[in-house]
Amino acid sequence: MAYNLKYTANFTNEQNQLVEVKLYQDGGTGTVENYAVTSLRISANSEEQELYSCIISKEIELGIWCEDSDSITWESFITSSFTEWKIIVTVDSINFFTGYVTPEESQGPLQDKPYEIILRGTDGLGLLKGYELKKTDGTNFNSTHFLKDYIAGAYRDWE
Repeated sequence: MAYNLKYTANFTNEQNQLVEVKLYQDGGTGTVENYAVTSLRISANSEEQELYSCIISKEIELGIWCEDSDSITWESFITSSFTEWKIIVTVDSINFFTGYVTPEESQGPLQDKPYEIILRGTDGLGLLKGYELKKTDGTNFNSTHFLKDYIAGAYRDWE
C-alpha cells in the first residue's frame, strides 16, 4: 500500500526556523489534521567509531497535544507493524529525519482527553549494527572502490 498523509504538526523553533512534522499512515484515509507539538527531540546515536562499522542512526521522540474534540488518540498508534506509521521532519524545507514510529515504545495516559501522546521512532539504520559490509564475493573492502560496489555489497544478502 501507499503512505498517505494523516497528521501534521508545525511550529517555529528558537532559531526562527519552520519545523514541519508529517505523520503518514500505510493505507491511511481521511482528511489531514494538524496538531500542536509539545516536545520534539531528535538524537543521533553511534556505538562504535571504527572505519568500517560506524553506523549513525537517528531516533525521535515527539509529543503531540490532544484536545477533547480531536479525533487522534494514543490508541491511533497501536499497531503490530513497525512500518505502519512513517514520520518525516523537515526544518526550513530540508529533510532532517525520516523514519517509523516504534509501536511498543510510544505512550499515552489511560485517562480522558486532553492529554499528551509521546511517540518514539527510529530511522532503522541501527538495525544494521553487527553486520559487516562485504563485497559481492564475500571478501572485505580493503582498497578504494566505486560507489556501485558498496551498494552492491549492501544488497548482497538481501533476497
